[in-house]
Amino acid sequence: MSMKNKEFGSRLDTWRFLLDQSRPHLGDVPHLVADHNELEALIKEIETRRANAVNAANVSQEAHRLRREAESRGVEARDRLAAGLVQQFGSYNPTLATFGLVPKKRTRPRKPKGTEEPETPPSAFKVTANDEPPTT
Repeated sequence: MSMKNKEFGSRLDTWRFLLDQSRPHLGDVPHLVADHNELEALIKEIETRRANAVNAANVSQEAHRLRREAESRGVEARDRLAAGLVQQFGSYNPTLATFGLVPKKRTRPRKPKGTEEPETPPSAFKVTANDEPPTT
């Protein structure tokens, strides 16, 4: 199995996981049902095309092109579904991990600039008008 096929198989696994985990929540986000159904149909189409390609001894360029197009549409559908879930739950919500999405990490607030004390030069280097320059 080539590296691309392994990568693609992993991509399909993550898509299936996203579909399975988001299915119970579709009632909460009815505007994502169409994207969910499209991704589900595309996964079935890709699996059918993959099975046809494996069974055929001589895979045509057309079959590959159609599979790549379906994969591209699948990436777009997955991105829309993931974006909708992020919009619904918030980008920092740990619930996103149940869908296979990585929530953003919270960062610590930085100190505002200018709150640090300015450094004062040591008194040994202060020269006054009455002092004579050091001799070496």
